[in-house]
Amino acid sequence: MESLQELLVNSLEELEDAKLKKFQWHLNNDHEGIRKSEMENADRLKTVDMMVGCFGPKEAVKITVDVLRKIQQKHLAEDLANKYKQTQDQDSMKTSAPVAADSYMGRSEGKNIVISSRGVTKIPDKSEIHPTVRLPVGKV
Repeated sequence: MESLQELLVNSLEELEDAKLKKFQWHLNNDHEGIRKSEMENADRLKTVDMMVGCFGPKEAVKITVDVLRKIQQKHLAEDLANKYKQTQDQDSMKTSAPVAADSYMGRSEGKNIVISSRGVTKIPDKSEIHPTVRLPVGKV
């Protein structure tokens, strides 16, 4: 599975140099945090590093999708958005926290949930679990 940074780099590598400059222009003018002087000679890798450093990886993906749409690169924006969603879906299937002592197990909107000091975790139904997926078991 590609990291979010790799998804961003791969998207920017699809841009011609002129489109990359336009992307960077929108990034500077529409989003605070990255100085124009830092972006002047930035290549694709440095652009991604600056976005992730300034906004965090998830927000950098959202900003990239937004800017790609603005520069008429809708196919790249949709491709990135779809790949990002796939990584989030895979991450949510991998994430399984042991039930803490202060937990409450119940149902919400017809779904099994665990509420603890760590937050709310949805427990997938059997129909949502692929037969080859193994979920880690934690101590109670």
